[in-house]
Amino acid sequence: MTLVNLEQLECIVEVARCGSLTRAAQNRLMTVAGVSRAISLLEQELNMQIFIRSRSGAVQTPEGELIIQKAKNILKEVQELRIEAQNYNGINNAKIRIGTIPGPMGLLVDVLVQLKKDYPGLQLEIIEGGTVDLLREVSDGSLDLAFILLSSMNEKYPDLYFEEIIEGGLVIGVSKQSPLAAKQSVTPDDLRNSSFVLYDDKYIANIVAQLGDTADVLFRTNHVEAIHRAVRENLAVTIATDFSLKGYPWIKAGADITMIPLLITDAKKHYLYGVRKAENTSHKVLNIFMNRVGQGIK
Repeated sequence: MTLVNLEQLECIVEVARCGSLTRAAQNRLMTVAGVSRAISLLEQELNMQIFIRSRSGAVQTPEGELIIQKAKNILKEVQELRIEAQNYNGINNAKIRIGTIPGPMGLLVDVLVQLKKDYPGLQLEIIEGGTVDLLREVSDGSLDLAFILLSSMNEKYPDLYFEEIIEGGLVIGVSKQSPLAAKQSVTPDDLRNSSFVLYDDKYIANIVAQLGDTADVLFRTNHVEAIHRAVRENLAVTIATDFSLKGYPWIKAGADITMIPLLITDAKKHYLYGVRKAENTSHKVLNIFMNRVGQGIK
């Protein structure tokens, strides 16, 4: 039993388009005999005549028209499969470097784990840093993508594309031993006698500055576990956006630290942005990563 193959389908579609075995053979870089044989074998396999051939050309039979349309549909799906395979191979062999402020790290790792399952050959590196440093590294090409905290798009970097992901509400993280832990929300007045431990980032510093000059900052650090320990032991309070604090494993666990909304009158809104070079807005891997982060964080 002879099986139908793609070459046979391609031949009948091309002959139908050209109306001639000779022109079809030229277009497919085959001999006329080769095209004729492919069609004859298909007609034998299907037990029907697809073309009526003569010296003036080849005309499809009524039943042949149906077969040719089916062949077109099959070839279209095959082409889609080829494109999908090319896209997969392109993604699977990509090397991507991503930077982030600390808060979203837990979410990004979740996205990374799933992507590695889908594309085992994909090479992804994620580093933590402050907003200003991350912007500079995306601009100079050291990073392909960065997740940062801003109150608005930064006009100092016209070569960058800023994609807003989510607005961040201000929150505090406090020990469950703190009297503040019982509150549904807090104001700057509630924090007047509190000490603060903060992630060392310019934009976090700007948020704290809105509390007034008397804010008692115990320390600033890029070491999130040090922040965790100080808050857990009720030595201080930390301030961040809700999406940042949610990313910390000790908030996810919910064991010893509580997250409470911080209400500041006329406070600037802050947003989590995905930032990349404008020339990379159509980059398949970066788009997949951004889409999955957006789905996971909202």
